Amino acid sequence: MAGHPWFKQTPDHWPNRHRTILDSELCSEELEHRSSEHVTVTQQRESLVDINRFSSRKTLLKVTACVFRFVNNVTSINKSMNLYFTADEVQNDEYFWIKYVQAEFYSAAISALRSNTQLRNSSEIKGLVPYLDAGGLLRITGRLLEAELCFGEKHPIILPRRCKFTELLATREHERIGHCGASATLTQLRKKYWIPKGRQLVKTIIQICLICKKYNAKPADQLTGQLPLDRIS
Repeated sequence: MAGHPWFKQTPDHWPNRHRTILDSELCSEELEHRSSEHVTVTQQRESLVDINRFSSRKTLLKVTACVFRFVNNVTSINKSMNLYFTADEVQNDEYFWIKYVQAEFYSAAISALRSNTQLRNSSEIKGLVPYLDAGGLLRITGRLLEAELCFGEKHPIILPRRCKFTELLATREHERIGHCGASATLTQLRKKYWIPKGRQLVKTIIQICLICKKYNAKPADQLTGQLPLDRIS
């Protein structure tokens, strides 16, 4: 069998049809590999800071600030070499987590507000008349526009109750005011945040607080001993 004439020639003169098919297959495999790498990197970035591993708001914000500063130093020309975090960095990190939890729990309400449509009747924050401020934070309208209060007290930020970040905020406020009761802790929280059914959250935090357990512990009941013989004879 002689076969095709191009078999007798050098490989440079062979037809490129099979090579094109092979190249297309390699390109598709490379694209799939790159897409899988992109998905993996995206998932790693999303789970880079796992909030469930933190028991302190302060530590969470510090770690978040470290991550953001590292990303900024890698991608930006203006690198920050300061050993300490600025107040703006900490504030931006807190706003990041607020937006994160709001997008997770109130995505339908945020979408409705951005599209200028009414909130669902089943939304737990519909009665608060929420709105989005210039920074994209979900706040309540309130009825204190004429009061001599700061902007945050007039329009507190809405936070979900069943949320790790809200739990860290409430714990920090409870500790900051000296482990006061539920009413005092909730009053301090409402100066900046509004948590639906927040009293239940604060009571839960106080119940699991070790220091509060120590000082609110009831004395042990001593069993009454037997009367001596000279008292019963």
